[in-house]
Amino acid sequence: MDDLLLALVICIGLIGFAVFYVLVVAFWYISIPLFCIYVYFKYFRKERKFEARVLES
Repeated sequence: MDDLLLALVICIGLIGFAVFYVLVVAFWYISIPLFCIYVYFKYFRKERKFEARVLES
């Protein structure tokens, strides 16, 4: 009976770890592109303002 309990605990632990891993990977794949898009637009706006200043002078 102890072996069954140990197997159950290990199985629940693995399932919990798998769910945690999937959530971390999903958050990673969602947040990194959003962060890259944010940085790109921030840089693009700065670059456009910089070009406008160069054209004015």
